[in-house]
Amino acid sequence: MPSLSLASLRFASLRFASLRFASLRFASLRFASLRFASLVLASLRSCSLRSCSLRSFSLLSPPSNTRFARADLAAAAHSFPTILDIAGGKGDLSWLLCNADSLRCVTIDPRPSDHKSLNSLAYYCHENPAIAVKRAEGVIAGVGQGMGMLNLGPGPYVTPSRIRMFFDAALVAELVAGEDFSTFFDHASTRADMDEAKSSRDPSVAAPTISDAGRVTSAVASQAILLNAALIVAFHPDSATEPAIDYALERAIPFAVVPCCVFPSLFEERRYQGRKVSGYESFVGYLMEKDARMREATLEFGDDADKSTGARNKVLYMTREDFERPQGLI
Repeated sequence: MPSLSLASLRFASLRFASLRFASLRFASLRFASLRFASLVLASLRSCSLRSCSLRSFSLLSPPSNTRFARADLAAAAHSFPTILDIAGGKGDLSWLLCNADSLRCVTIDPRPSDHKSLNSLAYYCHENPAIAVKRAEGVIAGVGQGMGMLNLGPGPYVTPSRIRMFFDAALVAELVAGEDFSTFFDHASTRADMDEAKSSRDPSVAAPTISDAGRVTSAVASQAILLNAALIVAFHPDSATEPAIDYALERAIPFAVVPCCVFPSLFEERRYQGRKVSGYESFVGYLMEKDARMREATLEFGDDADKSTGARNKVLYMTREDFERPQGLI
């Protein structure tokens, strides 16, 4: 009798251990699934609050306050005139404009493009519309800019073109001069490749299908794209901020630029109201002094973190109508 009791206890103990292991394993899998979903939705939120904010400002304005005529941009989608995304990084904004709006947008940035995350997010939203829309609805009311509300379908998605070079004062001067672009393009492309090689931990294993996806390798084509822009957009373009605005003003191209870093030690010659430009507010004032017709608005990122740290969400812009007004009129 005692032996049977011991056996029963042993069996019960093993069964409990098995159930406990199964429970822990299930909990672990559930945690992993929730963590994955959390990471995906966090990326969704970041996409909505950053790249989409400038897209919304430029294209989704109320009819009574249209910033950039969608009809003009749509007409440019199948011809040389296009949208330039200056210092666009991996190309999130370009990707959105191409895939959500069917517009022709070209990224100008020395770094390679990488749209793997956005492609995955778009596919995830297509497969899980209820979760995506629920998350997007709480971002910015009435804008409808969340990835989950774009209804992009299952793909395949368009890879935006990219000109890999620094958008700086030298490039602006070359474009304004209107001379042969081939030599400059070759040097600028080599500089971009060398800069990427220096920043890469192991450039030998970089996937060319990612690094060169959509890359424009022709000097003639690159010059034509740069000279026939219908709109310039730039979200936190760092040192390319001033050249982007200078180029837009020089060629009377409508633009929407969101300044960020000031780089006072790199641009010591900048002055605003008699003082060196060393802070964000003075940088914005310095840029707006370039043309009295330039306007300023505030992008709605919508997250509390940005509000508490002081988001650099001012957008400086000029529409086609602004360029048509006399310089003295504001």
